[in-house]
Amino acid sequence: MLRELIGKLLRERRREKGYSLKEISKYCKRSVSELARLERGEIKNPSLLLILKYLKAINIHYGEFFSKIAEYEIENLLKLKKKVEDVVKTKDRKRMKLVREEIRYGLGLKFQKKPFINYPKELEWKIKSYLLPFGYDSSIVEKYIKFSEKIFYGFLDEKDEDYFKEINKKAEEENLVITHLTKIARITYKSYQRALKRLNQVKLISDKKLKRMIEGYLKYRKKWLELEYLIRKYLWEKDVPLTFHFNYLNKAKKYYKLLRKNKLEKIKEMEEKAIKEGLKEEVLKGIKEIIKEKGKLLN
Repeated sequence: MLRELIGKLLRERRREKGYSLKEISKYCKRSVSELARLERGEIKNPSLLLILKYLKAINIHYGEFFSKIAEYEIENLLKLKKKVEDVVKTKDRKRMKLVREEIRYGLGLKFQKKPFINYPKELEWKIKSYLLPFGYDSSIVEKYIKFSEKIFYGFLDEKDEDYFKEINKKAEEENLVITHLTKIARITYKSYQRALKRLNQVKLISDKKLKRMIEGYLKYRKKWLELEYLIRKYLWEKDVPLTFHFNYLNKAKKYYKLLRKNKLEKIKEMEEKAIKEGLKEEVLKGIKEIIKEKGKLLN
C-alpha cells in the first residue's frame, strides 16, 4: 500500500539523518504517537502537509522523496509482474484466487471475468432455503453445506466414485438424513453444470496477451510517474496552493489519456469544466506543455 511505502521511506530517511521521533514531533507540532503511526502506515489518508513538514524537519527535498516513491512503486510492479507470470504458468486455481485482487489493484487491470470456478454463493442459499422448513440448528445446516462443498469440488476435480462414497459415509456417520443428502447432491450437481457452462462461455486471456498487457501497463505507469514528478515541481514553482494540487494532477492525467487517444473535443470539454471548477487557465496551459513535450516518449 502507498501509505505503508511512504511511512517506510520516511522512517528510513529519519534514521539516516539521525533524528528521533521526539525531535521531529517538536518541529511538526504533532504527537510522537501520530508520527509513529505515520511511519507504520497506519494513517489511512496522511495529509500532504504533514508529509512535507516531516520532510522539512529531516531536511529532505520533497522532489527527491517523491521520485524515490516512484522508483519503489516500479520495483513493486515488476515483482507483481513476475508473480503473475508464475501463477499463470502453474494454472493453479487456489493460487490464482489469492493474487486476483492484487493483480486488479496493483496493475489496474481486470484479470479475467471468471477465470476459475468457486463454490457458488447462491448454492449455499438454496440449501439453506431447502432445510429451513425442517427447523434444523445452524450447526447442522453448516454440515450439509460442507457436504455440498465437498461434492462440488469433487465434480470440479473429476474425482472417482470412491471419493463420493467416502463423503457419503462420513455424512451418514454425522447422522445427516440420507434423503436430504441425495437432494443436496442433485442440487449441487446442477449448480456445478451451470458454473461450468458460464466458464466455457468466457474467452480466457492467453498467457501471451496477459504478458503484453502487464508490460504495456508497466511502461505507461513508469512514464506517467516521471510526468507526475515534473507537474508537481511546476505546481510548486507557480506557488499553487497544496489544496489544489490533487485537482490539477487529476486533470493532467485525464488530459494525457485523452491526448493519447486523440480525443480533441473531449479535451476542450475537460478544459472548460476545469476553469469552471476554479483552476487557473495559465497553470493548465503549463501542464499541457509539459505533457506535450515530455509525453511524446509515452506513445
